[in-house]
Amino acid sequence: MKEAIGIIGIGRLGKSLAIALCEAGCTVVALCDIQPEKAASCAANCHEKTRPYTLHEMPIDLSLLLFAIPDDEVSPLVKQFAAIYPANPECVIAHVSGSLSSEVLAPLLPITSRLAAIHPVQTFSGAEEDWRRLFGITYGLDGDPQALIVLKDIVKRLHSRAITIAPENKHLYHLGCVLASNYLVGIESLAIEVFKRIGLDEETTITTLEPLIVSSLENIKEMGSVKALTGPVSRGDITTVVNHLRAIEKNLPELLPVYLALGERIIEIAQQQNPENADRLRNIEELFAQVRVQKLMSKINNY
Repeated sequence: MKEAIGIIGIGRLGKSLAIALCEAGCTVVALCDIQPEKAASCAANCHEKTRPYTLHEMPIDLSLLLFAIPDDEVSPLVKQFAAIYPANPECVIAHVSGSLSSEVLAPLLPITSRLAAIHPVQTFSGAEEDWRRLFGITYGLDGDPQALIVLKDIVKRLHSRAITIAPENKHLYHLGCVLASNYLVGIESLAIEVFKRIGLDEETTITTLEPLIVSSLENIKEMGSVKALTGPVSRGDITTVVNHLRAIEKNLPELLPVYLALGERIIEIAQQQNPENADRLRNIEELFAQVRVQKLMSKINNY
């Protein structure tokens, strides 16, 4: 079947996919969005064969159709599309959600059995050059074996890697992605807030912390998370930890639950890294437990 790719949903990811696929030599012919101007604008930045369409006008001879829409919108839009699109057994239809499996596309079975999901393990800021981030990464796939053959070829053309995720594991897979990306942003925002208390603005703080953040990620990549761990907890330095807790209590009490939760995880890693520090780590673990109990008691005493 002649390659003809369509994309429904021209948000950050949909727009980036359209441009990246064209740059990779793929034939993107149809773009569709609830806001027609988005599809038209994106099409102007793609291949000369790329055209904007409404949902009801989407070409019937597509070889690949991608739904690049928010998770909550996938199911209702799939049902709507299933009612208007003719059967096309050779077409692969996939969504790009990380948390949903291909099973959400089941209403499209009268159109084709080649249903799948393809999710880029990447983050998109909305910048004009976001499409470049779709090259040289990993894509999580699940779905029909015949559909996966087509999607793996797309991944290869993007000079990337593919991993296959069992449908029942999609939520875990997405959780891992969220922790690695979104929650990292949350942690760094807390570090920025702490540095505000010593008089540094956000720009200065980011410049200050960037080498530390990048080196930490590089260490994880090169050595693994256990060997990459550094810092006071890994050394069993309880005095420094106590000083942290005092600083939190005085300046940022809302930070305490995060510090304790992550600290307990770091203790587990440090136990693997330095078994000889078992006694020191146990002391920090007991300190965290006592702080939790004291905070709980203070809440109880307020009633």
